Amino acid sequence: MIHTAQVQAGIYHRNDPQYSEQLEAVEVWRKADPTTVLVDVWVYDPMNLEEPWYVQQTYKQVRTRTARCASATGTAAKIRTTQS
Repeated sequence: MIHTAQVQAGIYHRNDPQYSEQLEAVEVWRKADPTTVLVDVWVYDPMNLEEPWYVQQTYKQVRTRTARCASATGTAAKIRTTQS
């Protein structure tokens, strides 16, 4: 469980509502199966929300392979590519 508090006021994303310095969030992360993580999120902001905002995020593991790519400066960067 993650409890977030003492944030600076701002916006969630571009064109989304604002949040205040009174915002608090609670996240509960759990592994549903070997390739799935579920996250329950509750956001509380008495200045901007009439009631707590709840959302569930689902994250799935994506099989990837790593390729190396050299930049113009000669430094190598790892690039993740999705396997089909």
